[in-house]
Amino acid sequence: MRPNTPELVRGLSANLLTELLPRLDSAWAQAQLRSVVGVLESIAAEWDGAADHLVRENEALQQICTHAASLISDAGAAPALAENAPALRPASTLPPAADLRLSTLAERNTALWTALIPLIELIVGPCEAAPWAADLKRELAPALRRHVAGHAPRPVG
Repeated sequence: MRPNTPELVRGLSANLLTELLPRLDSAWAQAQLRSVVGVLESIAAEWDGAADHLVRENEALQQICTHAASLISDAGAAPALAENAPALRPASTLPPAADLRLSTLAERNTALWTALIPLIELIVGPCEAAPWAADLKRELAPALRRHVAGHAPRPVG
C-alpha cells in the first residue's frame, strides 16, 4: 500500500533523525537538521487536516454569505449592506466543490473571503451599531476565531 503524504513526510523526518543526524559532526549542522525536521513535521500535520479544515470553513463562510444575501433581499435593506450584493449573492450560491483537491478548496475559500471581507469591514466600521449587523457579527465571530487559530504559528518540536 502506498503511503500518504503525511506518512511520507514523517518517514523522511524519522530517517533524517536516525540516519543523518548521528553522522553530522557540527552542533550547528545538527541544530539546522533539527529545524528542518521541525518544519517537515509541521508540513505533515498541516497537510493531514488541510482539506477537512477548508471544507468546514468554506461551509461556514457560505452560510454567512447566504445569511447576508437574505438580509439584502429584505425590503428596506441598508444601502451600505445592499452595496455588497454583487459579491455576496454569487458567493451564497456557489455550487459544491467539484473535488477535494486543496487547490480547488483553497480557490473556493478565497472567493468566499473576498466576498465577506467588505462586509466584515462594514460591520466593524460604519455600520457597527446597525441592527442587522449584530446577527452577522455573532455568526462571523466563530468563523473568524477558527480562521485565525488555523493560521497561528505552531510551536516546533
